[in-house]
Amino acid sequence: MRGWRARYEEEQIKSRQYDRNGPIKLKWQDRAGLVAELFIDDALWAFVEWSEKRQQWCIEDSQGRCLTHAADLRGTADSKQGATELATAMIRDGRLPTPLEALQRWDAERERRQQRPSEIRRRQEREERQERSREISQARWDAEWQERKQQPLYEALAEAFDFSDPDLWRSNSFASLRPRLVVWMHSVVLDLQGDPVSPIPLMSTRNDLCKRVAQQVMDRLQSAGIDVVSR
Repeated sequence: MRGWRARYEEEQIKSRQYDRNGPIKLKWQDRAGLVAELFIDDALWAFVEWSEKRQQWCIEDSQGRCLTHAADLRGTADSKQGATELATAMIRDGRLPTPLEALQRWDAERERRQQRPSEIRRRQEREERQERSREISQARWDAEWQERKQQPLYEALAEAFDFSDPDLWRSNSFASLRPRLVVWMHSVVLDLQGDPVSPIPLMSTRNDLCKRVAQQVMDRLQSAGIDVVSR
């Protein structure tokens, strides 16, 4: 699908009247003088472009790109001057289409391409990838939302373990969790410290409970010589 700017330019082309006999203005796009545009009354009619591959100057209509598609090539010349003169003559005698005719030709060619089996297959594959991406994004969002609605893990740990019990931290099974718990608690502490006070009483109460539980875990880690905050 073409962007808004391309659609705007198309509407501008369709809304104008074109006169082949008006003054032609030549504008070079680059300092090297390898690409030129030919205008009549600020309407783009043609391109003159040097082709390194062909070692020739190519003449294109207002929609053509001869360096990309050979079918867009309207004429060639051996010199820059010869190319601009030929492009001017082709505008005057009708060998080059008007901007509107060039746009209509381009639209017709695009429509033919879209009906090719290969294009239909690519379009279907692209739509399937997009649909799959949307499904994955929705599933990820649903999973994150379900996770947020669950009891925080540190609350579940506080209910299952007595963090004030020094023997808990001497247990080999619980001590094996310590490296992972340190990293996790560091993240929790920073999140809680960065959260503003909730204007909702229930949320404020829940945040206070989370902070108290987190503080208990922090105290036990720090008593064991582990500085969670400065990690």
